[in-house]
Amino acid sequence: MPIRIVLAAYQELKKTQSTDSLHAEINKFCRKAINRFVSGKKAYIQDIEYVKELCRKKGTNTCRLLYRSIDFIDFDLVKYQVFESFYLNNDIEKVHILLESNEGWEYHEKVIFDLGLQKVFTPISKNDLKNNFFEIPILFFALPQWLESTLIIPPSGRLHFIYPEKLDYDFKIDSHLTLNSGKSLEIFSLKNEVNKKSFNIEPIPDFYNKFPEQDTRERDPLEKNEIISSEFKRDPVNTLNILLTSNNHLFTNKVYLTIMRDNSFKFSSFDTESDLEDVRYIVSSIDASCANIQSLLKEQTKIMEVWKKPLRDNLKSSSLTQTLENLGAEKASEQNIKNWADSNRIAPRSESDFRAVLKFAGIDSEEQIKNYFYLAYKQRSDSISIGHKRSYLASEIVKRNIQERINNKEKIIGYFVSHGISFQVDEVKI
Repeated sequence: MPIRIVLAAYQELKKTQSTDSLHAEINKFCRKAINRFVSGKKAYIQDIEYVKELCRKKGTNTCRLLYRSIDFIDFDLVKYQVFESFYLNNDIEKVHILLESNEGWEYHEKVIFDLGLQKVFTPISKNDLKNNFFEIPILFFALPQWLESTLIIPPSGRLHFIYPEKLDYDFKIDSHLTLNSGKSLEIFSLKNEVNKKSFNIEPIPDFYNKFPEQDTRERDPLEKNEIISSEFKRDPVNTLNILLTSNNHLFTNKVYLTIMRDNSFKFSSFDTESDLEDVRYIVSSIDASCANIQSLLKEQTKIMEVWKKPLRDNLKSSSLTQTLENLGAEKASEQNIKNWADSNRIAPRSESDFRAVLKFAGIDSEEQIKNYFYLAYKQRSDSISIGHKRSYLASEIVKRNIQERINNKEKIIGYFVSHGISFQVDEVKI
């Protein structure tokens, strides 16, 4: 169900991406996230967060829908169900999984062992397909057209493709191949030998918390499609009947920076007044139009120093490497650690290494970790416009300003200016 909503939003934005550069940018990275999901790979956190940040900026119904749903197209969330369902729905004793690298096998191996299916699933690489024919079936996490040129001569008598039903595809493979010599080499056609099976993969429960109307497991497909389509027809100018300290209105199609009852920060959107029950404060407006981008970039460097300084302070510690490895780092060599701690460098490229250095600095909440991943991604990207950089840095600076006010027990409610960014913080009264 989540992939169907994301695809519907993607197709909706595609209609205007030729004339709307922001829609084009959203779809560029949305497509990357979809492709990784279809390929049976873990989503890149930075891609997901970038799409969400752009959707916040645009604020239309379609972007709001994409913002709420794209978190759920991470193969990590459904991989146990996928392997188990494939095994239960197919009468097979053994099957090869096509992988791009050994890293891909490490990603799937734990799931397979946890399910007790290590004798069923074994890995092969793309290179193994060349000039080989396998008696054992081969499983692809891919759309068939991605490998159509490779499969002109099929590498096995039975090929299994797992992909979302919404991306359904018909095989079109000729029954002969003309060689360079001009001779015709006959091969069997797959046109009439395709057996399609469907099995349902349930989203994690949190999906139905955000999309209660999508809990349609007992409904027919036509009704499900009508419900998804109806998401795009919501009134884009609805306001909520919420009393704020200022006279600002809250709109149902907009995402706001919120401070929860436990003082944690979240970007939230609201359908009804009841959605604000756990919200203590809300940043009802942020204006970064007058902010100097160079000043904001300096602030970004200060934000990254929160985890870099603890590394520098401990570079001479003989146990630093081992400590980082215990926290999950894979490449914690002495030189790499020096590079990570360097103020002129951005961050470790490996997710496991970056998580380890963040945890070493005491940053262990998933929300904070995602935030730092996103910041590093933004720093590396040369394709992001100055306007986009100003927008996301403004949100980060506002968060830090409010956090300092909370820590110092200073005034939180009101109109403030920081580094040229003006923002209004309101108390929510339901």
